[in-house]
Amino acid sequence: KNEEIDPAHIRNAFAGCDYSYLLMDDGRIFGCGNGSNGCFLKGGIHLTPIEIPIEDKTIVTMAPGFGHTLALNEAGEVYAWGRNNAGQVGNGKKVSPVREIIKLDLPKITAIAAGGKFSIALDEEGYIWGWGDNANHELANTKDKAFYSPIRIDTGDLRFTMIDAGGSFVAAVDTNGDLYTWGANEHCQCSFETKKGADVTVPTKVDLPLPVKHISVYSGQGYAVLTDGSLWSWGNNAYGQLGLGYRSAASSGIPLNKIYDSGVERVVVGSLFMQAMLEDGTLISTGMNKFGQLARTAPYWGDSTLQPNGIDLIP
Repeated sequence: KNEEIDPAHIRNAFAGCDYSYLLMDDGRIFGCGNGSNGCFLKGGIHLTPIEIPIEDKTIVTMAPGFGHTLALNEAGEVYAWGRNNAGQVGNGKKVSPVREIIKLDLPKITAIAAGGKFSIALDEEGYIWGWGDNANHELANTKDKAFYSPIRIDTGDLRFTMIDAGGSFVAAVDTNGDLYTWGANEHCQCSFETKKGADVTVPTKVDLPLPVKHISVYSGQGYAVLTDGSLWSWGNNAYGQLGLGYRSAASSGIPLNKIYDSGVERVVVGSLFMQAMLEDGTLISTGMNKFGQLARTAPYWGDSTLQPNGIDLIP
């Protein structure tokens, strides 16, 4: 328990792979969990929230990744810190971890996303910028293995309104509501099959029947909510996280499937599980439940976790 944190004044919460943040109404940021990669600007495991000493009190959103963190302020400026073994902090260096908060040289940004070892940002004109790991062509169709400072991703004439980053792939929605994906694809992370799971080296349109209103991707799987409220999933299904009613072999991947017909508002995805909110406020979930991620007592790969089911919430 941290006496400085009044739950009534928590503006938002953000979760990374093994750490999380609370953004307060007054602009202060608190974090807890595994700080070994510098995500709290110091090491150690913190079981109670500690304050992150950021001078800018106008942060509006954050994007924790696999050890590094991005933060976006009201003016559209991006800060980064933490794990930097592939340049994902974007300070021009590979030294890791970065235990200071770095302001990045970018145009005005409207959205941020942190992948496994890379970062992306969407500017006000609809262009996507990226930095960090490029081993799977997340940032550019070149032989460069990493970019230590932000570059503008070549998306041709496309302009985007939404972005998200998985472990080693990118998902983005353009101004027409069309979904594009690129990057690693050994588990169909890009929603379709490629020969021998080869990388998708350029932004490629996903075949969906209607425009997309929300996307969420993580690690090796992705989800899209369409304008009719239907929910679609693809990628890694080793623990039934795609909501298809079965588990797949860990080495395989599942192309695009519709798993819920209507009424879905938005979806949040973790490492091996998914939770979605319906328009009536109901929560549904699927995937691994080993640690109670699905708010149920069912086995973590039992039948009741392999298809979306409602979560019992306390009124």
